[in-house]
Amino acid sequence: MSSGSIQFRQSRNPHAGDHIARKLTTRKDLAPEPSSGLSSQPSTSQEDEPQDIGHILKNFDLTSKFGPCLGLTRLERWNRAQQLGLNPPAEVHRILESLPDEDSMHESIWAGRV
Repeated sequence: MSSGSIQFRQSRNPHAGDHIARKLTTRKDLAPEPSSGLSSQPSTSQEDEPQDIGHILKNFDLTSKFGPCLGLTRLERWNRAQQLGLNPPAEVHRILESLPDEDSMHESIWAGRV
């Protein structure tokens, strides 16, 4: 696994019933704990913290500067924003490219609602 690769961790979200929250993990998150009995200081770097993929994608959907999202998948919207020079977040592109084609996370939060 290269240092720029993305891996997902799934966990149950007790506040959302049966919803499975997918977490984005970095390579450092997957490293084994030190075997010495000494406790290390918790990291305060945001890059080391798992981020909720749903939250990242929802923020992308709600950011109007990337244009409307109705009738487009998130990846189509990201590509359109990139072509227009709007600098959409590279993190969103990495997430979307790593998802299976049939994953519902490709659809915006508005899909099937309006």
